[in-house]
Amino acid sequence: MSKLLDEALPLVEAARRRWLETLSPEHQDLSQALQGALLPGDRRTPDAAPLVDETHGDIAEEMVFDKRPEKALAEARLEPNKDVRTKALAIVYYSLGRKADSDAMLTEIETKHAADKAADIAFIYAFRGETERAFQWLNRASLQHDPTLFLIKGNIGVLPNIEREPRYHALLREMHLPD
Repeated sequence: MSKLLDEALPLVEAARRRWLETLSPEHQDLSQALQGALLPGDRRTPDAAPLVDETHGDIAEEMVFDKRPEKALAEARLEPNKDVRTKALAIVYYSLGRKADSDAMLTEIETKHAADKAADIAFIYAFRGETERAFQWLNRASLQHDPTLFLIKGNIGVLPNIEREPRYHALLREMHLPD
């Protein structure tokens, strides 16, 4: 796995740089700031240094993928950033079979962040298996030059309903990410 990761990181970094060139200056600054805390090869842990205030939300999402949704719920509730907590809870609630609660979180994100978190919204829909809605939001993220969209290569691709889609691979090619 380490060899594969070592080979993939330079490709993702090169694609990220090409994608940055298509962004407006303010989005370039935001994307650089976001990635500045988590550069490839950075092996800091959440205990070693406060990377960003999204640590609990990210851990909660990983716990869901690791089939530990009950623990993920407790972790998501620790997230200090309300927007990140809302995204994590949308995913955790859905994994616990609490669709109405997940819907409420998703509605909140869509209402507040349709213009700046389209990739996050797409990820939630993809996780829920709502492929058409996921691609609507991925396309919106692309049109908005969402500075986090390049992260779909390592994140949204783990969701089989999206990864199988030709539209996903077309989007990767559009962003100059390896297919």
